[in-house]
Amino acid sequence: MQNISQKIIGAEHLTEVIAFLKNADKYIRQGDIHHALEEIMRARDKNPTIMYARAYEEYVRSVLLKQTDLSIADPNASSKEAVIAQLMPTLERILDLAIKEVKRSAVTAYKQKEVFALQKQQEEEQRHEEQLRTASIARKIADYLKRARELEAHGDYRNSLNEVARAFMLDPTDERILQIEEEIKSAQDGQDRQEEEERARRHREEELRRQQLFAQWKLQREAEREQEVLKREEAHKQARA
Repeated sequence: MQNISQKIIGAEHLTEVIAFLKNADKYIRQGDIHHALEEIMRARDKNPTIMYARAYEEYVRSVLLKQTDLSIADPNASSKEAVIAQLMPTLERILDLAIKEVKRSAVTAYKQKEVFALQKQQEEEQRHEEQLRTASIARKIADYLKRARELEAHGDYRNSLNEVARAFMLDPTDERILQIEEEIKSAQDGQDRQEEEERARRHREEELRRQQLFAQWKLQREAEREQEVLKREEAHKQARA
């Protein structure tokens, strides 16, 4: 993505780069090699990736070196102009290639810019969809947990934990769900203990009542037997009389 950004920057300076190269060509035709090099360097500063701009710079420097050699060997200015005239076709050819390269890289960069914009749009849409999905999941979790609390309040711990399990399936990393699950289980355990204690209490009461009934029945049975014995003795007495 960084390379794309660099190419886009170069494409935005397309007009300036070409203008600098054309200015360099103008200065060369005027024999002002130093100013020509300055324009080339400006062009390369705007877009340092242009291969032919570098070749153009190197060729202009070679012209400068030949001019220097001619100045030492022959101070006649016409000889320097002849060197420039001799090298101009090559310079023009390199300049043409450099300009074409700038335009071609600009077209590529603009296409990449469009791709980059499309990718960015897709990323924004995906991020928006993810936000909507996250919000939807959060609402569902809240509904499940609310339902779980309502069932817990009515003592329906089994179905309450089922609602918590549904919420847990949506987001296993939510610590709030785990905390509510622990609270419901703790409440369920408390209810189970109370029910167990209540069953034990009822069992003790039932056992005590059976013992009391048995003791009462035993006393009643003994009283009846005594009555029967007394009746039999009275009957014997009457029979003897």
